Amino acid sequence: MAAGSVTVLVIAAGSAGLLQPLEWATLDLFFRLRPLEPPDPRIAIVTIGESDIKKVGQWPIPDAVLAKLIEKLEAHHPRAIGLALYRDLPVAPGNQALEEVFRSTPNLIGVEKAVGETVAPPATLSKLDRVGIADLLLDADGKVRRGLLSVRNQGGQTKLSLGVRLALTYLQAEGVSLQMIDAKKKHLQLGKAVFVPFRGNDGGYAGANAGGYQILLNFRGGEDNFATLSMTDVLENRIPPEKVRDRILIVGAAAPSLNDVFLTPYSSSFKGAPVPTPSAVIHANLTSQILSAALDGRPFIRVWDEPVEALWIFLWSVAGAAAGVQECLFVAACPLEKHSFLTWAIQAFCTVLAGGALLISCYLAFLGSWWVPAAAPLLALTGSAIASSAYCSRKWQRLALVDGLTLVANRRHFQESLEREWYGTLAKKRHLSLILCDIDCFKSYNDSWGHQAGDACLQQVAKAIAEAVRPTDVVARYGGEEFAVILPNTSPEIALQVADKIRKKVNNLKIDHPQSIAGQYVTVSCGVASAVADCKAAPADLISAADRGLYEAKERGRNRVILQELEISKINFPGHPYN
Repeated sequence: MAAGSVTVLVIAAGSAGLLQPLEWATLDLFFRLRPLEPPDPRIAIVTIGESDIKKVGQWPIPDAVLAKLIEKLEAHHPRAIGLALYRDLPVAPGNQALEEVFRSTPNLIGVEKAVGETVAPPATLSKLDRVGIADLLLDADGKVRRGLLSVRNQGGQTKLSLGVRLALTYLQAEGVSLQMIDAKKKHLQLGKAVFVPFRGNDGGYAGANAGGYQILLNFRGGEDNFATLSMTDVLENRIPPEKVRDRILIVGAAAPSLNDVFLTPYSSSFKGAPVPTPSAVIHANLTSQILSAALDGRPFIRVWDEPVEALWIFLWSVAGAAAGVQECLFVAACPLEKHSFLTWAIQAFCTVLAGGALLISCYLAFLGSWWVPAAAPLLALTGSAIASSAYCSRKWQRLALVDGLTLVANRRHFQESLEREWYGTLAKKRHLSLILCDIDCFKSYNDSWGHQAGDACLQQVAKAIAEAVRPTDVVARYGGEEFAVILPNTSPEIALQVADKIRKKVNNLKIDHPQSIAGQYVTVSCGVASAVADCKAAPADLISAADRGLYEAKERGRNRVILQELEISKINFPGHPYN
């Protein structure tokens, strides 16, 4: 029951997006813990850093410098060049030279921004249909975890991303082309890779915008995981031709002052501020992911369907409930007075052990390119452990304070309640009354009808007493056939009325008892005592007075109620407020 309820609550919290930040943080951690893959030899990044900008003397760099850069790169025969710089406006001098380079470089791909606030592509490249979109998808925490492969504009035209354009250009030379294998599900095949579009609830996401054609980014790494060339080294002919030949080159800004940087899973660290990643590196990761999947069979980040995730959460919720039950079994096996810390430690150990197994299993799955939810099942595990432990603790506490046969309070609970009411009720200058009830001639009833009938009689009498008193009163089994009723805030007169009501209620049960000297049916005798504030007595004095009343009731023929006055005990009770 606890496991199912906790599972429903956790799934509801996940659907509401409350667990997204935790799932994202876990995914980011797994990326950073995963062993780094070797750099992709098919891709190099041409960076424009602070020193390059100082060398040129301005930003944006003039068209003449950009034209010269592209010419020098093209001279070494790369497969494709991605210009990850917005170039919608001319930057003098050299506009005509740049336009000519755009026209004469067939493997050059420019960029535009197509989502939200748009930025137009270079006009010449747009006419030649050599433009890719450079839009990056940001999650609510500002990090990039998804790649946008394509979008459809208002005119119904499909626009491919820069990474897709570069990868398709590279793969064309390998004889690999894109094919639709399931139009309804939008499944695409490219070489060894099968593309499945991102859905809004995949992995740890909840209701994310899944517009366009998106995939989860399976990052190869940060900037250090790609070959890099500085713009100045290219312009000054300081690069070996083999670093460019047959590669995809991505030209992009890397200077911090240009602010063309974004947060990724690799941006976080255990210490220090997050280090953002240049957009060119993110485009390189997407391009590398497509190439590696198509040519090498490198898997995409895969996720489970929602029903499987729900089952996963439920199984760990069951594990948490089992951890809570372990504590209860310990409590049952070792009923010590003071073992709360030990039982808590046992539960904590079992829960931490299970939580560690959960996180390790999620990490191992991630090494196999599966994003398995971790935060939701961990919450379910912990919640079920706490819930089941609390339930079992309440159950065992109740069993420890309830008489197993009659289901009223036991002697221990009676003593604790009387002490509490004594120092609570009397402190408020109110009456506290006590009734002791004894079943008349119960030994002869047991001897005549047997112990099973005697147990049934005790149960019926206990039920009758509980029905005769008020909800605020405490009914307890005081001894074998003796019961006690604590009546807070009750005067002697009212206590007598309650006691007589108990007596009549038992009489009305009409349990045959021919051997009784008190009547034809089972009856009870009751002794009543009451204390008031400042009586300078102790709880034992109240019990003694009620017991004397019970004794007198039996002496007078049974089946009656007697009120006894309180006599001050001469026993010194440690901690008694009146000593």
